[in-house]
Amino acid sequence: GKALEMDPERSDAHEQLVALFVLLGDAEKATAARVTAVNTRYQTTAAVMLDLAAVQISSTAWQGAKQSLSEARALDPTDARTPAYMAVVHSGDGRQAEAEAALRTAIALEEARLRLDDLPVVSGAALTRDPQDLGLVMQLRLMLGNLYVSSGRSSEALEQYQAITSYVTRFSTGWQSRPLFTAMLPDPTAPQHTLPSPNNAATLVAAAHFGTGQLLSTMGQAQEGLDEFR
Repeated sequence: GKALEMDPERSDAHEQLVALFVLLGDAEKATAARVTAVNTRYQTTAAVMLDLAAVQISSTAWQGAKQSLSEARALDPTDARTPAYMAVVHSGDGRQAEAEAALRTAIALEEARLRLDDLPVVSGAALTRDPQDLGLVMQLRLMLGNLYVSSGRSSEALEQYQAITSYVTRFSTGWQSRPLFTAMLPDPTAPQHTLPSPNNAATLVAAAHFGTGQLLSTMGQAQEGLDEFR
């Protein structure tokens, strides 16, 4: 608590606070702390509407969620979480083409945000990043890759999975065990009042390697596919 009072943007302090509430079994406070952590990172004016949309998505109130996300987009058209949440809505509503388009939009917005953050770097070297910075875009690419696989678009899926694994070279030390709260999207299939349980960075990267290996194997590149599982 004191660490956050001194520096409200300290991601490690936010993570520790969420972990404490999870340990205490307090789902409401753990969820609230996670939402605060993510909203602090994104510095968005659309936080209230995004939080409302998340609640609506969790209860499969699709129309209400669409309205909230429309208002969120009007407040902050650059926040990638708005189309990301909309992708969840479209998927839950059985509109896969719209879900795909929303995921592509969200990825483009998030990549643009990351590039802007990189602008001050003049040495030519890529900026080392906290895995939290890349959590959302990795989750989005994984979702889009899986969607492509389900529709038989192997080459496009491979591109998404390999983009995820390429981020690893940019991670700061100790990235593997970091819980990625930024990668958490509303889940309409999760029971109500469950404790936040984000994937860590290693889990998302492993999923991308697994998807890459499977696709390469089916595309006749057996050895390259096996290499992804090592």
